[in-house]
Amino acid sequence: MWYKDEADDASTWSVDSPDLEVWHSPQRVLQTPGGHEGPNVFRFCDAYWLVVDSWDGQLAYRSDDLCRWCPAGRVLDTSSASQSCREDDVGPGLHSDVVVDGDRAFIFYFTLPEADRSRPERFYPARRSSVLAAELEAEDGKLVCDRGNDITLALSDEAI
Repeated sequence: MWYKDEADDASTWSVDSPDLEVWHSPQRVLQTPGGHEGPNVFRFCDAYWLVVDSWDGQLAYRSDDLCRWCPAGRVLDTSSASQSCREDDVGPGLHSDVVVDGDRAFIFYFTLPEADRSRPERFYPARRSSVLAAELEAEDGKLVCDRGNDITLALSDEAI
């Protein structure tokens, strides 16, 4: 299991369990300046990938062994929102999850289309969120996605 450890400067840790009751071998996996949250680990294109929410998109890391992680790009950051013409696909993509289906991978994320980051209001328009999806690709050891690409999403039974 991979998880955020708030007490360790919002770093990502992993821990193993043979039965989901007894846990052993906790170890820090990733620490970034300013912290992060929501680690997702998945296998795609003959590599392991770790994606974490950095609050301005998702930082991506690549590994061959699930132990050593190398930076592998940033997806769904604020600047990439300009690629999309989809309504509500504005600002950073937050708290993602990834579904791998055969040789394709999809990242699901949410946006806060009416948020005014200069005014942290608690009423409906500022808190309304929209869930979106984009297709991920691996290019030259980096994880990339184009929020502007239309996707057809029909997951196989194995992916569900």
